Amino acid sequence: FIPGAATVLEIDVRANTGTPNITMGVDHAGTVSNLISSALATAGSGGRACSKVTAVAGIDGTTCSSTLQNTTIAAGDYIQAVSGTADGVATWMTVHVVYTLN
Repeated sequence: FIPGAATVLEIDVRANTGTPNITMGVDHAGTVSNLISSALATAGSGGRACSKVTAVAGIDGTTCSSTLQNTTIAAGDYIQAVSGTADGVATWMTVHVVYTLN
């Protein structure tokens, strides 16, 4: 749940191993829009990966892919997983959606 109008800055993923992936979205009154244009997979062996609007360094210095889209979020929207693929190796995956309130 997002408490006020916001802008998504970055999505980060990592896992304990493997290369699982996920697509995150925003639910606005029942209509879901993907926050990324394609699934975001971890780097090899579960390493950190990120997505931004352009392929630049992320908050932790990792070079992000340029798949972030639909970054405007309204008050009351929900951020949620849309889809994902387990790779049969990872036993956990972490997703961080970094946003700023406008």
